[in-house]
Amino acid sequence: MKKIIRIIVIIILIPVVALGLIILYAAVTRYNPPEREVLYQSDSGTVVADSSVLTLMSWNIGYCGLNREMDFFYDGGKRVRPPHEQVVKNIADVGSFLKRNDSLDFILLQEIDVNSRRSYHIPEIDTFAHDLPAFHPYFAMNYNVFFVPLPFTEPMGSVKSGIASYTRFQPFLVERYSYPSKFPFPKDLFMLNRCFMVKHFKTSDGKELLLINTHNSAYDPGGKLRTKEMNYFKAYLEKQFNKGDYVIVGGDWNQSPAGFKPQFQGHPFDTLDVTYIPDHYLPDNWTWLYDRTMPSNRRVVAPYDPATTLTTVIDFFLLSPNVEALTVKTQDVGFEFSDHQPVIAKVRLK
Repeated sequence: MKKIIRIIVIIILIPVVALGLIILYAAVTRYNPPEREVLYQSDSGTVVADSSVLTLMSWNIGYCGLNREMDFFYDGGKRVRPPHEQVVKNIADVGSFLKRNDSLDFILLQEIDVNSRRSYHIPEIDTFAHDLPAFHPYFAMNYNVFFVPLPFTEPMGSVKSGIASYTRFQPFLVERYSYPSKFPFPKDLFMLNRCFMVKHFKTSDGKELLLINTHNSAYDPGGKLRTKEMNYFKAYLEKQFNKGDYVIVGGDWNQSPAGFKPQFQGHPFDTLDVTYIPDHYLPDNWTWLYDRTMPSNRRVVAPYDPATTLTTVIDFFLLSPNVEALTVKTQDVGFEFSDHQPVIAKVRLK
């Protein structure tokens, strides 16, 4: 009897001890970036004309693992990655789409992997740099965990991922800023370190153009993380505009733009999990630039079904008052390669 009890205790203790060791190692090796980090700096750089018309794309590529047949365990699904051949296909298809749009000036990507189990350790950042030879690539890490133990039946494992900007123009400075948001311990050891990346370009009128790529928090019950991030971001944006800079922000905000009212045709709108940026977050002369007729994001609780899958808009641009919005269009790719769709815009510096 004692032997049976001892075996049962050992069986119970093994996973407990294993999880404890994982938490300990994660705490010792945790990714803890500074508030501000210089990623690139140069004495030169492209001078952008102060009346330029600029074209840009923002797209969360879902690490090329969240194609239309996928669900995702964080959103109520069961899986974290499709088969290897599907990830390879997703990467090739995303690359083909980027190459078809290589006439753009700027391409902002989110959830791009550099070395992650969920994407079979394929260096997506380098793959797309090869697809875009005329662009300068820049990368900011926001997810660097040696082992994510969830879901227990098929752990996500190691993750190295972040946001990437491919720019036709050469900046003189690229910075990474950490958002002041953090999950409680020990959950924070296995979650993203949210950030935004700023590319600085000189303009012909002696000012600066700031192109910002952001990926804000999701999985935030109560909205505390988003509130901290948005307050921090607002202070930064207003400071830069008050200096006279041109400011263009694109990315996955994980919330809908201020005043958003969908005009979708045949795409159910997600009213179950909708969060809006406050109406008076910034003065009215700032512009939220988005396409209200086409969703940019779908729920990933189940594979994509156009008739039933809930959709929304959380991918869009923000322009300072000295930047004019010309056009914006969410590209309908049927969520074929990602749980997000690319958004392309055209703007003019005033």
